[in-house]
Amino acid sequence: MSDEERRNGPTPSCSDTKLPSKDHKITIEITTRAGNDALKQRACVIGAGKSGLIACKVLHERNIPFDCFEASSQVGGLWVLNSDSGLSASYESLRINTSKQMTSFHDFPMPKHYPTYPTRKEILEYLESYADHFGFRSHITFRTEDKATGHTLARLYTSVLVANGHHWHAAWPELPGSFTGTLMHSHEYRTPKVMEGKRVMVIGAGNSGMDIASEASQCGAAAVFLSCRRRVHVVPRYIFGAPSDSILPAWLGVTAPRRLMEKGVTCLIHISRGSQTSFKFPPPDFGLLRVHPTVSPGTGDILQLIKDGKVTVRPGIERIEDRTVHFTDGTKEDIDIIVCATGYNVSCPFLPPKVEVLKGDKPQLLLNVAHPRAPGIFFLGFVQAHGPMIPCVEGQMPWVCKTNSECVQGITELPGEAEMAAKIAEQHEFNRRNFTQVKRHALMVEFHRYLLQLRMARCPKGKGWLGRKLWKAKTFLVFCTGKTC
Repeated sequence: MSDEERRNGPTPSCSDTKLPSKDHKITIEITTRAGNDALKQRACVIGAGKSGLIACKVLHERNIPFDCFEASSQVGGLWVLNSDSGLSASYESLRINTSKQMTSFHDFPMPKHYPTYPTRKEILEYLESYADHFGFRSHITFRTEDKATGHTLARLYTSVLVANGHHWHAAWPELPGSFTGTLMHSHEYRTPKVMEGKRVMVIGAGNSGMDIASEASQCGAAAVFLSCRRRVHVVPRYIFGAPSDSILPAWLGVTAPRRLMEKGVTCLIHISRGSQTSFKFPPPDFGLLRVHPTVSPGTGDILQLIKDGKVTVRPGIERIEDRTVHFTDGTKEDIDIIVCATGYNVSCPFLPPKVEVLKGDKPQLLLNVAHPRAPGIFFLGFVQAHGPMIPCVEGQMPWVCKTNSECVQGITELPGEAEMAAKIAEQHEFNRRNFTQVKRHALMVEFHRYLLQLRMARCPKGKGWLGRKLWKAKTFLVFCTGKTC
C-alpha cells in the first residue's frame, strides 16, 4: 500500500450486478428527488454493516422499494476480517466493548450461548443471521464502488441512506521526524505475530490502542510502550459482576443531574475495581461522561498490565530520529514498530462537497442524521455514544422512515433549512457544555438522551398546550418501558 493510499484510504465504488467480478465495475450516479410525487419511490442504502442492515430491514418490512450497495463481498462491515474491500479494521482477537444485552437488535436477540462480550466472529455470524432471518439479502449488491471512473449507470432515488460508517478512513498523526522502522495504522493490524521479539510503541489510548498494547505485551513483544498525549478514563467491562454499560436504567439516564450521575458511576467503579491512580495510570481531570471512555480490553486488563510493568506509558512524542523516539518528558526509547491507533476521519467521498458531515469538529446534521441542505439524504450510525451503536440506529430509522400522514411517500418530512440550522446550533452548544472539544468526540451524543430525542422526533405530537404536555409525558413513559410509539 502506498503512502497516499495509507493516508487517504481506498475509495468505495457501485456495480450493476449482485456479485460482479473484480474486473467488472460500473459507477452508479445516485441522484435524489426528495418529495417528488411524480417519481416512483425508491431508496438507496450505502453499506451493509450494522447500520445498513437495520435500514434494509425497516425498508423491507414497510414495503418501500430499495437497493443496497456494499463494497465488500459479504455483509458485516467492520466485523469482516481481511475484507476484500480493504475497508474493514477488524483484527483476530476483536471483541465488542458493549454487552450483548445492550447491543442486540431489539427484535432479534443474540443467541443465549454467546458470551457477555461476543467475539468478532460471533458478531459477524449474528449479522449474517439477521440478514437471512428478515429476508432482504437479495436487495444487496456486493463488491460495488462509488468512485467517478469507468462507465456510469445513472439511478434516481427518492432518498439515499448513507451507512458506510466512520471507522474506515484512517487518521494518521503528524510525526515529527523520520522513522525508519515499521509504521502502521491500527486499521492494518490483524495479529500480534508481527510484534514477536520487537519493541513496540502504540500511539493512542482509545479502545483499539489499548487492545493492541495489551495483546502485544502478552504475545512475545520484547517491550511495549503506550504513548498518549491526553489521559483517558478506563472503564472495566464488569462492575460488581454486571456489564458496565447496563448499570444505568434509561429513566435515570435522562432524569438524573449529569454531574451527580457521573460521580455515582465513578464511585461504583472505584469501589468495584479501585482507582486508576492505584494502577499507575491516573485518570484525566475532567469527568467520566465528558469523554468517550476506553473500555478495558477483552485480551487482558490493561491497567494491571501497566501496573505490572508489562506496558510502559509514555507522554506525547517530541521528535523521532531513525528508530529512536524522544518523548516530551525527556525520555527516549528505541522502537521497532509504531502502531498509530489514532482514530479515523469521517469520510463520504461519493457525496457532493456541500453535504458535509463535519465542519471542523462540529457535526452538520440534525440529530446526526439529516443535512439541512441535502433533502432526501440521511446518515445512519454517524454517532459516538456512551453505549452501543445498534439501538441508536434502530432509533434513527423509524424517524427517517415514518409512514404517517406527515410524510412524503413514506420518507419523513423535515423542518425548513433555517429551523434545522438553529437546532443543529443547539446541539453544538450542548456538546460544548458537556463533552471535551476534541476531534475524537465530534460525533458524541449522550446515549439515553439521544434515544429519547429520536423517539420524540418520530412520535405523533399532541395539539395545544395540554396535548403537547401529555404527549411528552407519554413519550417519556414508553421510552422508559422500552415500548414503541
